[in-house]
This record gives sequence, structure tokens and C-alpha cells, in this order.
Amino acid sequence: HADITYINNLDTPVQLVEAIKIPLYRAGNELILNIIKHAGVKKAELELSKNETTIFLRVEDKGVGFDVTSLDVNNFCGFGLYGLSERCKNMNGNFKIESELGKGTKAVIYFSV
Repeated sequence: HADITYINNLDTPVQLVEAIKIPLYRAGNELILNIIKHAGVKKAELELSKNETTIFLRVEDKGVGFDVTSLDVNNFCGFGLYGLSERCKNMNGNFKIESELGKGTKAVIYFSV
């Protein structure tokens, strides 16, 4: 029961290796579930874009936000935000998150294509 707007900025199909395709899908899923569980809103945007060398996944909400400095780097067992960040690094990707209390959260994942 969520209102997720999907924005597809891809003009042509992108051939991704399984090692990127599956984690990118799971990351989008995890970020949407985090919004539903924690943001206090059921509305979000999921945007997929690419340039010549990189594919980008942006997930953004206008919910309650949080202090990103409060992420627990010692809790790396699950598929939380820190675990997501580490998985991206291990695959030569990048994960950035911006959030401010009362102003929502924006997460962007980058992978080379």
C-alpha cells in the first residue's frame, strides 16, 4: 500500500552482469522497505538513469529523515544501510545517502556499466 513513482530515464536497454543486476534490484527493494518502515510516509520516488559509464539508482522520500551520522557501523550483519554501503564498495560501486530530520532521505547507488 505504497505510492512509489518509478522514473525510467533509460533510452535503451542496459546490459548488466548478474553481479550488478541482482544487488541493484535488492538495494532498491531494501531502500523502499526502509521508507515504508521508517520514513512515516508511503510515497517515494525510484529513479533509474545512466550515462556513458555509470548506472544510477536514486530512491527518495519526503519523510521524517534521520541523522546519517547515527548509522551504526558495527551493525553489518543484515542488509541495512551500512551493509548496503559495504556491498556497493565490494562491487566497485558507490552508495551515498543524504538525510535531514523533517526533510526526508535521498539514497543514490552508482555502478559502472
